[in-house]
Amino acid sequence: MSNSNVLLLSVGGSSEPNIHVIKERKPEKIIFFSSESSREKVEQEILPAVGYFPRCGHIVTPDAEDVGVSTFELLKKMPEELRKLGETIDWPQLCGYTGGTKTMSAAVVWASSRFPCELLYVGGQKRSKGGWELLKTGRSSWWPLKIHGTQ
Repeated sequence: MSNSNVLLLSVGGSSEPNIHVIKERKPEKIIFFSSESSREKVEQEILPAVGYFPRCGHIVTPDAEDVGVSTFELLKKMPEELRKLGETIDWPQLCGYTGGTKTMSAAVVWASSRFPCELLYVGGQKRSKGGWELLKTGRSSWWPLKIHGTQ
């Protein structure tokens, strides 16, 4: 792995967990993984809220409810996105799987299990239909998990 700080981040209905991860880890480069319907959240909500603009790439799943399709799309498109960002690594070192559908989160974890990286999940004890209540008040739980991959 290079010394670069690259983050893969799944995007879904609530932007607060993604904003939290970016502010906490301050990655130089981010590859967002979203459905077509949540893609605009990156430019409209997430990036304006973090206070700086890292270099970004984007992978859109063709089916946010199919774990196989989503995993395959990540594995297929990641090398191209990393090259566009000037990276020579095989996979991002940081992989946030809090956002998106449960299927998209599973796809991030499944695809990432082949590579050395740190899995990041942001959660709380209470969640409402409108989003992550505990994150909005600054109280959250942070569960990083390092995996060594099979490569």
